[in-house]
Amino acid sequence: MAPIDTQTDRSRNLTIHVCTGEISVDEILTALKKFWFGEVTKDVLWDMVEAELNPHEPEIHKIDTFLQRIQRAQLGYKRRGGKTALVGARQYIFLILRQFKAWADTVGNTPFEFQEFNDVEEAMQWLTSEE
Repeated sequence: MAPIDTQTDRSRNLTIHVCTGEISVDEILTALKKFWFGEVTKDVLWDMVEAELNPHEPEIHKIDTFLQRIQRAQLGYKRRGGKTALVGARQYIFLILRQFKAWADTVGNTPFEFQEFNDVEEAMQWLTSEE
């Protein structure tokens, strides 16, 4: 199995990225690029419960740089009203996920919401809720 397995559920307009084992920033970026420049869904789940990241990854800033590029290109309209659930159980993963959310909060006017969770079921409930 690849470190990041991506599945699209068209009936629910949902993309699920399941990350397992050791993953790198470049692998996350590859998944992000395939998503944003491919079939974009309204909702996204990043399941990093079984992932391991290098806590000394010097290239973590590449994720922020890419997300800024998406914002400048105004591609967020593709997900207007959507949600992104970020799930991670380990301390470091959870900090990385918080970085994603912090980016969204500082950019402002993102047409989709971010929320971090410790549990996939809770994240799915949030993604499928009407609020």
